[in-house]
Amino acid sequence: MKILKLTQGSPDWLAWRQLGIGGSDAPIIMGVSPYSTREKLLGQKLGLVPKDEAYAMRRGSRLEPSARGMYQIREGYSSAEPVCVIHPDFDWCRASLDGLVLGAMDQPSHVLEIKCWSWQKHDYVLNGIVPDEVYPQIQHQLFCCELDRCDLVSYNPSEKFLATGEEYACLTVKADATYQASMFAEECKFWEELNERLRARTVRSGWQAPITEDL
Repeated sequence: MKILKLTQGSPDWLAWRQLGIGGSDAPIIMGVSPYSTREKLLGQKLGLVPKDEAYAMRRGSRLEPSARGMYQIREGYSSAEPVCVIHPDFDWCRASLDGLVLGAMDQPSHVLEIKCWSWQKHDYVLNGIVPDEVYPQIQHQLFCCELDRCDLVSYNPSEKFLATGEEYACLTVKADATYQASMFAEECKFWEELNERLRARTVRSGWQAPITEDL
């Protein structure tokens, strides 16, 4: 994988995400996102539909540092910094990781994905269940990084869970080669359709679209 130094949330980071398929796009492409659709995502990548910053995303950004710190303390990892990565062979295949955990000799060991979910989904993780909507995101990240493990952390510091000491939950998710193959095929179709629409706009208006040809 190629590792980039981009500040998450910065204009450069937003532009970089726009020019590829990231982990948060994968559930939409695979049809399991409760928040968006494939057609809406195409519109956003084309710049025709504005992106919305949902309350859950703002809440996650605020709580993520605390969740990461708790993960490092409880699981015993000294480094789990957020990074941006690109697949070594497919430039459009990208991921903005909540954490890349380093192991022996400071080599990448596994991915950290942090969710600051509502109590219902937090309960799923407490009970060892990976919510359907996050599975494609995790598999996309693992494929992009060529790693075989992701630690999914759910953090909900509400009174309901603080009272019982259950505000933190961690599940290990392994790479699923069969699922990754079907997901990659769908992502290739999406990327090809996006580029076809970009070409059509270029022909009609003379606008120079950023097209990546590495399917």
